[in-house]
Amino acid sequence: MMDRYLAVETPEAQAYTNVTENVHWDTDPTDHPHDLTHTLPASAEANIALSASYMAFLRYVAGEDLYVPPRTLHDLRLALTRYAHDAIHNIVARSRMPLADGGYRRVCARAERSVRAVLRDGENVRSLLGMHAGGAGLEGYGQGEMRVLPAVATT
Repeated sequence: MMDRYLAVETPEAQAYTNVTENVHWDTDPTDHPHDLTHTLPASAEANIALSASYMAFLRYVAGEDLYVPPRTLHDLRLALTRYAHDAIHNIVARSRMPLADGGYRRVCARAERSVRAVLRDGENVRSLLGMHAGGAGLEGYGQGEMRVLPAVATT
């Protein structure tokens, strides 16, 4: 299912693989367990951001923590951005090393750009919104804002 949004050859999927296999990026936090002057390398920022974007889509596709499914593009973007920020926090916490000054802002901005790039495709938006719509019909996306039609009761 993820191949539709972020195929295995995309930078996001490759970063996800890199981060999940090697969260320390060739650093050893045991060398400096409480020394905050040692930060994650700048090269890790791109991996964190792109991996977080991928993880956001994984979480959304799985329907994790999705109590009120988004009904508009705006709500979908907010949910995916929130998921990406959660993933960033988790990745940095697992690495046990802080980001460099300004790194958090840069990582968040890059992850958000990645999410927006996937959502530029109207078919992706239609598919993602319809995935957890709970019977609501989606029509009219592409030439303006998505209209969500109420589900028709069948008896």
